[in-house]
Amino acid sequence: GTVEISDIDETSIVLGYRAAATGLPFALLPAFYKLTDLPRINPSVFREIKDPFTGALCYAMPPLKPDVAVIHVPQCDEFGNARQLGGHHTENLIAKASDHVIITTDEIISYEETMADPVRTTVSGLLVDSVVKLPYGAHPGGCPARYNYDEEHLREYARLAREGKTGDYIAKYITGTKDHYEYLDLIGASRLMKLRIY
Repeated sequence: GTVEISDIDETSIVLGYRAAATGLPFALLPAFYKLTDLPRINPSVFREIKDPFTGALCYAMPPLKPDVAVIHVPQCDEFGNARQLGGHHTENLIAKASDHVIITTDEIISYEETMADPVRTTVSGLLVDSVVKLPYGAHPGGCPARYNYDEEHLREYARLAREGKTGDYIAKYITGTKDHYEYLDLIGASRLMKLRIY
């Protein structure tokens, strides 16, 4: 198939998720977006509008509503109450904006543990459709309070990308492994253990 790509910035992504999560018809962006290339290269995404109260210029963009969100966290109970141990980012916002949510987690904890300290829950199980235990599921990225990103692995990917050999990377690490655990075997237990931070 094909993939359609829109170049947008982090602020637009967060505001787009917030619009979808709260049921708004669009996200509102400040006038300084006119100073960027974003409206010019994405006229179907960024629309110039007038503030109905002041008449000032601003921009609107459609809400970002994913069909499916896959969110990785260090801990989650069987009901989907997920904990991001290294600080809250946009996981809850993405979950609220999405039609279906899959949580992948390094560790399944008991519901009793969740309820013993409920304020640590980042994503409520009410928003979650599926929970998948997936140790090192964020690799080669990091998982806060569990393991760091794999710099050696990311350098390998960057080198292959510069050489126009991303197909080699895909063949070795993605299509060349039958499942996630074979992928982890390929990375090696020793290397994975060196990434741990707890």
